Amino acid sequence: MLFVGNQTWITDYFVIASGNSPIHTKSLAEALLDGIKEHPISIDGLRKGRWVLIDYEEVIVHIFLPAVREYYKLEKLWTEV
Repeated sequence: MLFVGNQTWITDYFVIASGNSPIHTKSLAEALLDGIKEHPISIDGLRKGRWVLIDYEEVIVHIFLPAVREYYKLEKLWTEV
């Protein structure tokens, strides 16, 4: 979990995870959606499974394929220097 609340107004935390394949990322996202009673504000990328974003307002969950995660490097982008 990465605290980003002092850098942006859109959320307080990012949860960043990886799946091994599109089916795996979709399965992880669906398990999360089934396991959390709160309904997200939005879900994006679930159909393709390359980068699934689930927005719970205070927490945004990112589930990537490894190559996509490496390309975007959110941890590096949002880490304070």
